[in-house]
Amino acid sequence: MKVISYWLLVIGLACSAQAELSVSLKPEAASLFIYEPFTLLLEVNGEAEPPQIPAGGGFTVAGITPVPSEKPPQRFRIEIIPEQAGMLTIPPFKVQTKDGSVETAPLRIAVSAPRRADEMELSIALSSTNLYVDQPVKMTVTWTSKISFTRCNELLLELPVMRNPDWEVYPLDPGVPEKERIGLPVNGERIIARKITTASEEQLTFSYMLIPRREGLVRPAAASLNCALMETRRASSQYPSYFDNHFFNVPEKSDRFERIYLSAPLSEITVQALPETGRTARYSGIVGRCTASASVQPKECVVGQPMLLTVALNDLAFGAQIKDLPDVVLEGIGSEFQINPRPLRETSTDTSRTFTYILRPLRSGIPAVPALALQFFDPEQKTYQTVRTAPLSIRVDPDGKQTIYQPHTSDPQKAKALLTGIRDNRKESRLTMNTYRTVEFIARNAWAFWLLPPLLWLALRPWLRRLDRCRTDAAYARAARAARRFRRAVKLDEESAWKNYLADRFNLNAESVTFETVAPELEKQNVSPELIHDIRDRFARQDTEHYAPQGTPPRKASTACELVRKIEKALPNN
Repeated sequence: MKVISYWLLVIGLACSAQAELSVSLKPEAASLFIYEPFTLLLEVNGEAEPPQIPAGGGFTVAGITPVPSEKPPQRFRIEIIPEQAGMLTIPPFKVQTKDGSVETAPLRIAVSAPRRADEMELSIALSSTNLYVDQPVKMTVTWTSKISFTRCNELLLELPVMRNPDWEVYPLDPGVPEKERIGLPVNGERIIARKITTASEEQLTFSYMLIPRREGLVRPAAASLNCALMETRRASSQYPSYFDNHFFNVPEKSDRFERIYLSAPLSEITVQALPETGRTARYSGIVGRCTASASVQPKECVVGQPMLLTVALNDLAFGAQIKDLPDVVLEGIGSEFQINPRPLRETSTDTSRTFTYILRPLRSGIPAVPALALQFFDPEQKTYQTVRTAPLSIRVDPDGKQTIYQPHTSDPQKAKALLTGIRDNRKESRLTMNTYRTVEFIARNAWAFWLLPPLLWLALRPWLRRLDRCRTDAAYARAARAARRFRRAVKLDEESAWKNYLADRFNLNAESVTFETVAPELEKQNVSPELIHDIRDRFARQDTEHYAPQGTPPRKASTACELVRKIEKALPNN
């Protein structure tokens, strides 16, 4: 008996040890910052309900979410938003389970605040702060650091001046070898910067060209830089540095880092409107220095033969901003040439812009291509200047006996629509091309043809059901045939169609159809007395029209169409 009691005591102690509740609470991230939400992982070795977190100083509970799991322990994620830097204390709270309740231990967490990076410096330089509309200004951003840039992750670099809708922004290529190039996220876009490394510091430099399109005083907000400064740097990426690097990486939860920030003010920018005095239709949108030149190939041709006229603008402050040449400039070539105003080819560099046009001489004997003149604004002298290309000597011979070229279009300046795709190169018969287009349409919309069989089945299903019922139900077939014949003949002869309908409907002889022969059939079908009375009035009206003396007023009765509609509604075989 003592042995049995001993073993029962051992088993009871073992069961009580297994049923003992335990709970753990810890943050999932190694680095926490003020106003940045983080999660606490709560683990309970039993089935528990979501806990109630007591209100504490310096934090807010944003939510509690259970973590799905098939095996114990049960987990909850508690989202916390710290509201002050320093040591954050999560007070103890109870977790209720089906076996009882257990209380967590107080949790102390270090919460950091972003700090200004004293070991770094951010600066922005503008080539000029007093501008005219359309005048390019170069903005250069320099980021200098005494520590390695490889420790900087999750970079956020914002330049508010580039978000001004009245400015056009063009990123500039640094023009350095690949080993000195590196990619940066600026305003949510990738920009290529130049990396310079010395014994004491590292430096990143990149530039933009800004083009103001409206006058006014611009007070841009300061540029801001934020990033995560890692305690240790990670291994370099396998991709080129300008494509994917540490600046685009997000720290992992186990990484220890601190948040740093920098800012750089920008000077006020005054943008003046271009003067109206002296500006003509030849103004090209260029503000600054400009020289122009032209060339033509070939220099010898026959009348109507295409030539390539290339106009080059050089010594520009920035070439890519010039979209095209004014139409008045091309019209200055004279009436002896036909020129397409849409450039065949465009090229640009930082300080030049070229346009290539298709030119056709319209008569033989033309000695030269005239000079082209365009206007630009000189901000130093504050006046409009005109630059001209030199005349180009050419030789135009007759094309056989043809000395004058007649353009195919009535408007020589109208640009022809460019063809798109290789399908426009096919030259087949109209029938063949229509076949090609039909096949392309079917192939492009093949998914729609999968819907045709079910739609066709739904459309034909009522008709097929009526057809099948006509085969198996003679009364239904007779009624359907009677209604169909009546609808076809009622417009030609209402009385004949009415009698034929009754004869077909009740299997009677059409010539002997009277109310006396129809009434018994109606009564067999349990037709309402009101409808039988209306049908009797219809026959009485017919008899009055045929046999009553002339001048007798007609009796009022329903039309044949109304009676047929009532009969079809009342009889069960409809």
